[in-house]
Amino acid sequence: MKVYTKVLTFAATAALFAAPTFAQGTYVKVDVPFPFHVAEKAMPAGTYEVKYSASTFLLLIKGEEGISAAMTIGSPGPAINGPENAVIKFRVYGKTRFFAGLWTPGAGDLAVAPCHMERELAKAEQGTETALVIVPRR
Repeated sequence: MKVYTKVLTFAATAALFAAPTFAQGTYVKVDVPFPFHVAEKAMPAGTYEVKYSASTFLLLIKGEEGISAAMTIGSPGPAINGPENAVIKFRVYGKTRFFAGLWTPGAGDLAVAPCHMERELAKAEQGTETALVIVPRR
C-alpha cells in the first residue's frame, strides 16, 4: 500500500508541475494511422495531441479520448529550415513503430532516444526504417 501511495503522490506532483510547463511550449494535433510505442508504452492508432515544453524538453503524447497517454524527454537538435508543417517521426522495426521525435517550424527538431525495448528489437532486426506523419496546418 505504501508503494502505491508513493507512486500516486509522485504522479500527482508531476502532473501539477507539467501543466504550466506545457502551457509555454508547442502543441500539435495529429492522426496516427498505426499503433506505436512511446518508450515501453503501447499506443493504439488514433488522434493524438503532442505537447512539447521548450524549457524542459518534455513531450506529452495524449490520445484524443484520453485513454492513452505517455510522457518522454526529447533532445533538441538544430533549428534548421525544414518543411512548412510539423512532422512526427517514428522508427520502424518490422511492424513495430516507436515514437522518435517531433519537428516543428520555428522550434526545429526534438529527438527521442530509443528505450530498452527498442534497442533490444533493433539488435534482432536487419535495419531500421523511418515513418513520418505530416501534421496538417489548422
